[in-house]
Amino acid sequence: MGEFVNSVEHVTTELSHYGSEVRHVGDNVHVCCAFHDEKTPSCSINLSLSASVSVGTFYCYGCGATGNWNKFAAKAGLKPIKEWQHFESNTETA
Repeated sequence: MGEFVNSVEHVTTELSHYGSEVRHVGDNVHVCCAFHDEKTPSCSINLSLSASVSVGTFYCYGCGATGNWNKFAAKAGLKPIKEWQHFESNTETA
């Protein structure tokens, strides 16, 4: 369960650096899509700890883009989950 919690913390931390309005809606956050220009958030990113859906899975209601956190992060210039886990392990040992 710790890995899922760390993933949620990672996604929310990275989104705080994204530069888009972040709207919390239930177990999701809505942000402006990294795959097309828009002014209001239409991209929903899952933050649920449910085993049936991965943390960071996204879907854009505007352009239909879909995928996992690493795909969104690459397009938006944010850290993928593996890089975040590496960063976390290095800061814990320092």
